[in-house]
Order: sequence, then C-alpha cells, then structure tokens
Amino acid sequence: LWNWWNEPQEEQENQQTSNKSTDKQQMQYQDAEEMGREEEKTSLATYKTINKEAAERQDKLERQMKQMGKMLSELLEN
Repeated sequence: LWNWWNEPQEEQENQQTSNKSTDKQQMQYQDAEEMGREEEKTSLATYKTINKEAAERQDKLERQMKQMGKMLSELLEN
C-alpha cells in the first residue's frame, strides 16, 4: 500500500525533473538561435559595409577615368 502511494509521487517528481531539463534545453536552443541571428546581423552589416566601400571605390575610379579621358582628349586636340 505504501509503494502504491509513493509511486505516483515519484513519477511526478521524475516528470518535473524531465520538464526542467526540457526547459533548459529549450532555453539553450533559443540562446543559440539568438546568437546565430546576431552573427547573421554582423555578417550582413559587414557585407553591406564591404559593398558600400566597393561602390565608393568604383565611383572614384569612374571619376578618375572620365578625368583622364578629358585630359587625353585635350592632349590629342593640341
């Protein structure tokens, strides 16, 4: 009779322990997911920065090419 009374309580305690570990795993998973998102944001920001810098360099090169073209045509005219 005593075992019969104690077993459900023991099962309940096991279930609570199991729930706690599941909750902990869930929290770890969410943390990892958020960390991953931070890494994504960081790499996206880096990518945008690199693209912006490349666009600026290209603009500068295009301006220099136009300027050189003007200078070359002026030289050829004279």
